[in-house]
Amino acid sequence: MNKMQFQVEIQAPKRKVWDTLWQDETFREWAGVIDTGTYMKGELKEGNEIEFISAENGYGVTSLVAKLIPGEFVTLKHQADTQDHGTGERKDEWTGGEESYSLTEKEGVTTLTFISDVPLELEEYFEINYPKALDRVKELAERVLSTTYSQKYTIVQFFQSVDEGEDFNMHDWPLHATLADVFAVHRTDALMADLQAFVDTQPLAVTYVESESTLGEVPVWLLKESKELREMHLAIADILEKHGAVFNSPEFTREGYLPHVTKKNGEMHIGDEIVVNIFSLVDMFPAGDWQERRIIKTFVPDTK
Repeated sequence: MNKMQFQVEIQAPKRKVWDTLWQDETFREWAGVIDTGTYMKGELKEGNEIEFISAENGYGVTSLVAKLIPGEFVTLKHQADTQDHGTGERKDEWTGGEESYSLTEKEGVTTLTFISDVPLELEEYFEINYPKALDRVKELAERVLSTTYSQKYTIVQFFQSVDEGEDFNMHDWPLHATLADVFAVHRTDALMADLQAFVDTQPLAVTYVESESTLGEVPVWLLKESKELREMHLAIADILEKHGAVFNSPEFTREGYLPHVTKKNGEMHIGDEIVVNIFSLVDMFPAGDWQERRIIKTFVPDTK
């Protein structure tokens, strides 16, 4: 067997992609691209054995869940090749091989990486069909997310001059601090009015750069979580949820909020004072292009 690797970027949070991979209905849809009628038996739990079986010919593989980080990573070790829908064994084909699925998320985009030992006689087939299967995962995860909302946003304070309507690539963010992580919502006049009313009355939040760290693989400056900054974040979250917002990663909202500035396109130093008194709404999916970002509006206090 030789090891093969495939990767796809998906405009959906990790938890949605993970569910798409392993929930029965959607698993059957994407796995069926590789082998028609494939389904999974057993619970995806570390130490368990699970079975992958083709409803079409009854062939299958029994695999050990060797390592599992729910929502992020799984390694499967293939223990036996089976036939007759798991009731009999057949000549070794996959036995002794491994496959893994890993998910990483950055700015609302999840990268799914699949690595597998593949029998030599199936390499050409996998080279053609596994990218198709991952594209199906992408389609399913993004379709489920978009059944309620068509756009996703984030709220940040920029520390560089930006213009409303300005577009930039997802890899070229201006220096900024995130005040509300990625969310889906219907952008209505009432929502925009509530955000403006908030910035008109909210006292500014003062904090400072406390330390350097990494979030996942992303280098950041961590900000001191001042009382004013936390209250600002909570108030923005309240406004968004009042208007029906759904956060991609709710674990990073409210109690899980971690104020930080991504180390990109600018410089900060430990001890630098940060004043937060304006913020911008950024479209994470302008004109249907998931690789671009657009500054919709910057909310500045009305001094009149």
